[in-house]
Amino acid sequence: MSNGSELRMQKRPVKKDIFILALAIITSLLALLSAAFYWTLVDILTEFLFPPFCGFIGLLFLFSFAASVVYIWKHKCLFCFSTVPLSINLITFLLLVLIPFTDLWLKWNFIHYREEREKIVNQVLAGELQPNVEYNSSLIALPSSFKYISCRRNDIVVEDHKDKKYIFFFTYSGILDNYAGFLYTPDGGDPAEYNDLHETASTQIVPYGENCYWVSHW
Repeated sequence: MSNGSELRMQKRPVKKDIFILALAIITSLLALLSAAFYWTLVDILTEFLFPPFCGFIGLLFLFSFAASVVYIWKHKCLFCFSTVPLSINLITFLLLVLIPFTDLWLKWNFIHYREEREKIVNQVLAGELQPNVEYNSSLIALPSSFKYISCRRNDIVVEDHKDKKYIFFFTYSGILDNYAGFLYTPDGGDPAEYNDLHETASTQIVPYGENCYWVSHW
């Protein structure tokens, strides 16, 4: 009778089992959300706090992975249940490797804010929006009536090259000359004319719709 009771106890998940499962679920969700909202988190936490944050999430995920492996080794009699936490970790790892989260986020950002950005471009070209930041004659701090469509302080950069206006919306604004975002290029213009995008070794230029490019410089 006691042997049967012990067997039932072995087959029944206890608090530690639930903890390992919950740890796998929580750390996997944190890792996936961090990857999906990578640039949003960089903008919120800044480039100084984001690396430690990512390191912390990575360590949690590795701890969960190791705990899941040990859990399987210690609970071979509960193989079906004991493999669930590790399976969650492995599936999460594959998703992080295979899904292009940054590309998906950029496409969403481009589509979601396209209409608002086109309105701003038209207002800049019409002269309704002018540079208004004292310390930088190329910056326009957008009115509060506009959505938060350019990271940093919701400002944009306007540059004139060969009598053509180039308008830049930030998706990332780092230190020194590190930046990324969507660049409006006028008809007949070349995105490489903007700022330091002619430095091909440290520049990426990707077409995004008519007269629009996603660019980055580091």
